[in-house]
Amino acid sequence: MSIELIEGKLIFLTGGTSHTGRRLAARLVERGARLRCLLHNPTHRGRLPDHPGVEIVQGSAESVDDLRRGAEGADTVIHLAHIRYGEQVVQALANRDRPARLIVTSSTRLLSRFPSESQQAVRQGEAAIQNAPWHIQWTILRPAMIFGGRDDNNIERLGRLIRKMPIFPLFSLGHSLVQPLYVWDLVDAIVACVERPEAVGQTYVLAGPKPIPYGEMVRQIAKAMGKRPPLCVPVPRAPSILFARLLKALWSGSPVDPDFIRRFGENRTFDISKARQELAFSPTPFEEAVQKKYREQI
Repeated sequence: MSIELIEGKLIFLTGGTSHTGRRLAARLVERGARLRCLLHNPTHRGRLPDHPGVEIVQGSAESVDDLRRGAEGADTVIHLAHIRYGEQVVQALANRDRPARLIVTSSTRLLSRFPSESQQAVRQGEAAIQNAPWHIQWTILRPAMIFGGRDDNNIERLGRLIRKMPIFPLFSLGHSLVQPLYVWDLVDAIVACVERPEAVGQTYVLAGPKPIPYGEMVRQIAKAMGKRPPLCVPVPRAPSILFARLLKALWSGSPVDPDFIRRFGENRTFDISKARQELAFSPTPFEEAVQKKYREQI
């Protein structure tokens, strides 16, 4: 398997101020890349490395012109902004006179058996990438639930509930399986795609090393926080969905998401063998990763 050096490459990054993007930007700079970041909100500039090798392009992933400006002259484009903008990215790269290396993050939401508007947006975004002109050398990554650091939107939310609730509701008896992905393992996989030409034209599913029951995940989070695990109480899923829908109809700001409860009964387990074999992907066990999250806060 051949490896291309990142040092000296000009990489255009969208979504660089996001949870994953901030960490990826730091890693790429450490590896000697020249980094050009699309910045939509100027107040978020502090989330990016303060480094002479980092260039800022003001704009939006919704704008083909902004994307084209950002990608001009870049060796590689990494699109971490939502894949719903896949068509705009393809249009921005369509008229280049040389091959364009493109790495895109999608979502395992596409693999759910429960249809949703967000799933449809992911499907359309992936289709735009996969049907791109031949000179756009794409790779698609489908990460599972991402966590790590104090700014993730997944484990942090559960942690807040664990702090407040001595009794924790578990829909579908808490036996549904999940396979969370440590953010630094995702960063490593993206870097591997930049380095490995063999990843061109491939789609990889990325998740933790093995599935764990949802109830066990809750207990491991509490342990990492230094808290007593809450009493996990099974709650019937079907009546809970009806209640959540009713609450949503009466209160648009309701934090109880019917789609979340509906998906609770689905085992979110994934085959990551392809990424292991072709990207040397070696994800961190959840217990170890969640301890790092709360101990190191990175």
